[in-house]
Amino acid sequence: MEKTLFDKIFRDSNGNIVIAQPPNLPIIIWGVASLLTLIFTSGSINVGLDLIAFGSLFTWAWLELFQQKTARIPLFCL
Repeated sequence: MEKTLFDKIFRDSNGNIVIAQPPNLPIIIWGVASLLTLIFTSGSINVGLDLIAFGSLFTWAWLELFQQKTARIPLFCL
């Protein structure tokens, strides 16, 4: 049976329908650091949080581009 476009986009390798997946650690760190920059709006803490946010987002992008395996861990499966 030929896979449809829906199957290619929304099914994992086991045939489960994948609605969402948990975010990986660099995205969580980026989100937390970005939210903390709204609290600490000036000073060296803000600069440090900006660097952490940028570094974690860069790390996430690097891993997405060059990671050998693509792991889709289903958070919600039908």
